Amino acid sequence: MSKPKVPGVVIADVLDASFPPAPQVVSALEHQSLALAASQPMDGVDLIQTIASVRGVPEESVTIGAGSSSLMYPALGRWLTSKSRVLLPDPTYEEYVHIIKHVVDCRVDRMILSHANDYRVDVDSLKALLDRGVEEKDPYDLVVLVNPNNPTGSFVERADLEALVSKVDTRFLIDEAYIEYLGPGHSMEPFAARSENTIVCKSLSKCYGLSDVRAAYLCGPPAFMKELRLGSAEGVDTTARIAATEALRSGEYYEACYAEMRRLREELARQLRERLPIIEVCPGAANWILCYLPPSGPDAAVIRVRCRKHNVFVRNCEVISELFGTHTVRITVKDSVSNNRIVAALESAMSE
Repeated sequence: MSKPKVPGVVIADVLDASFPPAPQVVSALEHQSLALAASQPMDGVDLIQTIASVRGVPEESVTIGAGSSSLMYPALGRWLTSKSRVLLPDPTYEEYVHIIKHVVDCRVDRMILSHANDYRVDVDSLKALLDRGVEEKDPYDLVVLVNPNNPTGSFVERADLEALVSKVDTRFLIDEAYIEYLGPGHSMEPFAARSENTIVCKSLSKCYGLSDVRAAYLCGPPAFMKELRLGSAEGVDTTARIAATEALRSGEYYEACYAEMRRLREELARQLRERLPIIEVCPGAANWILCYLPPSGPDAAVIRVRCRKHNVFVRNCEVISELFGTHTVRITVKDSVSNNRIVAALESAMSE
């Protein structure tokens, strides 16, 4: 289940959902004693069947694991060698850089995203980079895209991604940890299941109010999934399976939560623009907002410390990527009361 809330503290520096798990999840966990006392299928077939049914993909296209990291380390270690060449945007979720560069120990190139372009991934520019690698006989073995991108909040439309991936032989890994926040119809899962070069990584924690439950899955070509399945499901414990299964079955509840989050995001962005016009609010999606502080004022490290005095925690983006510089913060969207406290804390921090 999600991390317990500390009274009086607004935790807006991590991307946990602001809403609780679905009532069906809570009810199932309250009555899990019989499941705990019985041996569960080691291959995780029960959860795989639920994922396949809800997402509309074949069971053989799904591999589950105890969180995204438990899948990424063995998958990237199997797909890549020290001679491989990988392309990632910058900025993006840095754990991929760590695994590829420091664990697999292969070459990592960065596609620099521009603040002037709201850090969007331009698919034409990406295609040109892939084509150039082929022409120079130094092709990329893998492209990693986080969509929506964390921490920028920008995203690539599904139709544009499908058109791009269909034109190249390069393997794509697309992390969709937060795509549910965009609403239905954005995921690449159906495309990945019938493709030959696309794998989608989905967290079953972040968008379901289950951050303390370790469950995730990959969706892609059956041949890719088969080589990863052995042992990957064993780490998904009974609690995680029950919670993830019931969450997937509670689509109506979560769609309402996502719609409310989008409303709250717009409300928070509006408050920031009206009450703190010196802060630039970056366009984006998902459950956070990227903000640029005025360069002549206190930097993100100082603002973070000042906000903590008000029991409000915001993220200093300088530690995520040097491209953000010293004056960029990321704020998780919370409920209306907490959002008001975030804005008030920022007002106080900026005026000290």
